[in-house]
Amino acid sequence: MHHLGKREFYDNVKNAIVAYKNLGYKVYYEEISSSLKTDSITKDRIRRKVRKIKGFSGSYEDATKGSSLGKLVQQPNMKNMGITESDVRADIDYVQFINEWEKLNGEIKLDSIDLNTTFTAPYSKGTFYTNAQYKRIVVEFRNQYLADLISTGQDKKILIIYGEGHRKNFKKTITQKSNNR
Repeated sequence: MHHLGKREFYDNVKNAIVAYKNLGYKVYYEEISSSLKTDSITKDRIRRKVRKIKGFSGSYEDATKGSSLGKLVQQPNMKNMGITESDVRADIDYVQFINEWEKLNGEIKLDSIDLNTTFTAPYSKGTFYTNAQYKRIVVEFRNQYLADLISTGQDKKILIIYGEGHRKNFKKTITQKSNNR
């Protein structure tokens, strides 16, 4: 999966999801949850820290308008891709994401731009971290979470819908988990 693509790509993915589900597969899908069960002040801080890590506001589609990628469409909502309540959102939430980030990299300091820019206003700051820091949370931590769900679950036929960037590392993670059983 990828966040931006051609409409035909997503149509093909949806058809594959439906076909596998018809064969009895359960879908484990990527989708960091932004539903936060916390007070409004904490929710605001978490959202601002996530935005700072992303480096931009809004969707990937919004961030690429005017570039050569602007011809692509945003990845549809998983519910529009054939995912139902019986499938598993096999991903962390924003609180877990920020807690792990800060545990490994230190507190994310929000500056006046972070604090005073609304979520609907343009925001483009670039990155403040290394590729290794990003990979450790965005790929490795989430792959470990997915591997834990699979290894502790009862599902035998699983279709994983996760981003391409997770693929190589996930094979290593799930293999290690299987060997440690």
